[in-house]
Amino acid sequence: FSFMFVSPILFVIHSVLSGLSMVVLNIFNVRAIGPNGFIDFLLYNVPLGIEKTSWPMYILVGLVFFGLYYGIFRFLIKLWNLRTIGREDSGEVKLYSKSEYQEKVKGITPDSVTATNGDNGNADVIVAALGGKENIKTVENCYTRLRLTLVDPTKVEEAILKNETGASGIITKGENVQVVYGLNVTQVRRAVDAYLGNEPNE
Repeated sequence: FSFMFVSPILFVIHSVLSGLSMVVLNIFNVRAIGPNGFIDFLLYNVPLGIEKTSWPMYILVGLVFFGLYYGIFRFLIKLWNLRTIGREDSGEVKLYSKSEYQEKVKGITPDSVTATNGDNGNADVIVAALGGKENIKTVENCYTRLRLTLVDPTKVEEAILKNETGASGIITKGENVQVVYGLNVTQVRRAVDAYLGNEPNE
């Protein structure tokens, strides 16, 4: 349900369609169990028989709602140009193999970040792209994102954050801005705090 945060509109539509699918299944008296995976589905339902579970109708309803999801989501995404994962404004998306990812994670250390990005870890560029020191109210981070509260979010320069600081995405909601840096976000946050003169918050 990552689109709940990326696009709340799509989450509302999903909630409506999900509830409607339950109503349709109840109307047709479908009692099939829908566990994880198609093999589990067959093992749970086929032995009980169609009379008790109506499992073929479960599959049919699922296919119908798959079509509804696809059609409605595609229409709304194109109509309102909704930002969803993989539809960023710019930047190249690279797919990493498992071995490449593991090597990337092994190589992430505070020293390597500093060596790559300079003494301040690109904090000066990040702060400037966020509208300057005076535009930043608070700085926090979660597992992969730099979370900020800004005075004026319209001053954020997304292209600079993506192309010059390695951000893979920017999410804005009111005064709250999240910049996605991945697993090295802790080092990025430390560099930004140091540049702003904030006390480290571990």
